[in-house]
Parts: sequence; structure tokens; C-alpha cells
Amino acid sequence: MRPISPVSLLSVCLPALLLASGCAAHRFSPPTGPGEPAPEFAQQFEEATKTCRDVRALTADVSLSGRVSGQKVRGKLQIGLADPNALRLEAIAPFGAPVFILAAQNGTGTLLLPRDKAVLRETPADAIIDALAGIKLTPDELRAVATGCVSPAPSATGGRRYPGDLTAITLKDGAEAFVRPVNGAPRIVSARRPGLIVEYEAFERGLPRTIILRADSGNAELSLTLSRIELNPALGPQAFTVDVPAEAHPTTLDELRKSGPLGRGRSNP
Repeated sequence: MRPISPVSLLSVCLPALLLASGCAAHRFSPPTGPGEPAPEFAQQFEEATKTCRDVRALTADVSLSGRVSGQKVRGKLQIGLADPNALRLEAIAPFGAPVFILAAQNGTGTLLLPRDKAVLRETPADAIIDALAGIKLTPDELRAVATGCVSPAPSATGGRRYPGDLTAITLKDGAEAFVRPVNGAPRIVSARRPGLIVEYEAFERGLPRTIILRADSGNAELSLTLSRIELNPALGPQAFTVDVPAEAHPTTLDELRKSGPLGRGRSNP
């Protein structure tokens, strides 16, 4: 098993990296109109999610590119997520200390900014991710999105068929998954969650390798390409804690938002 390091999702480091080229624009437009009945929607959704619904934990390397608050971002990341509602994220810098380490259990996180010797304690993880990257997802929601299941407890309640062999499937939690055949098998190629549109590309062994996240607000559009994925590794509690130095001073969500995309406005060497 590949050892887990402190993990990272939406993080980059130096201004040179952050000002590098972003991802290409992906503009999936959810279908409009009533469509036609799709009586097979439950079977389609079950087959499209048969791999991801068994994922209770994962680690992966992530290549990130895109734009947050009008600023281009780019970086090499790692990510670790586990049930229930746990994550560990770390910003990988070309050299020196990470830009940040975020660890959360049961949806509550602590964010350490080693370069600034600052810490944000006991804060909802989705609020921290939103302040860093303009996209609000809990750890469980992020795990579902990253594996292609869209929702933490995916359950289809209805479906309509649209041109292009596309089926729009409504989920129990209000999200919507858009399914079409890919290489002869139904795949979720896009999804809509509150405030967010997701697109999936480059499927391997039933899971997407490229995920595009686009905030409805227009404030963020990020492309994440996953590699070295490990499914259901044994992650102990230590993976979801962070050692905070005694000299770290407190910071706030407002200060984090003001610092710029992914905290880049803070001091950098």
C-alpha cells in the first residue's frame, strides 16, 4: 500500500505556479425542457455507479489547473478522503514547507499555514474549502464527486431522456446526474449539485480520471486529474489530524478569503 502523506486537494504554492496557464474551459449545459420518460433510469444509474458506491476511502495524486476569483491556478497535489466525512489535504510546494495542511474528522477541520505560522481551528471543512477555492463541498461530498458517484448516498428517484443519448437522473438529495453510454457502458458524464456543475472525463476501470468543477457563481473553475489512485486503503485516525506548532497564531475564514485563491496572497518565500 502506498503510504499516505498529509494530503492535498485544492492547493498550489508560489505565485509562479499560480499564474501558470489554467485549464481549458468546459461548458456542459444541462438539458432543458421536459424530455421523455426514461423507465430504465434506475438500472442505468445502478450500473453507472457500481464501482464508486463501494469506495469508502481513497488516496490519489492530483494535477490541478483552472481559475479561482479571476486568478489562474496550477499545481501538483495529493488527496485523501475517508468515511465518515474525513479528509486530509496538503499543498505540495516545489521546495520548502507546504502552503497549507487541512485535516478534518466528522466534517470539522483544522487548517495549518506553515509558512505563515497560522492556524484556523475547529471550522467546518466545507467552509474552509470554499474560502480557499470558491467551491463548497463536505469531505463526504468531495469523495462522492471525486469517484463519480455525485452524492454520498446515491439513490435515483427519477429520470428523463434527452437528445444525444443523454439521461438526466434526479437523486434523492436533490443532485442530478447526466448519464450516457461511454465505450458501451453507462457513465455519469456530468452532474449538477447545489451551486456546482461537475464534468467527468477519461474513465478507467469505471472511475473518472479527470474531474472539472465549475461554481454556478462563476467564481471558480477547476480541473483535477487523478493518478496513483488507491481505493479503500486502511487510513488510521492519524491521517486526519495535523500537528500545530505552539507558535502558530490564529487566523479566520475572512482572512483566508482575503489572502486570495488558495491562500496565495499570504507571505511566500
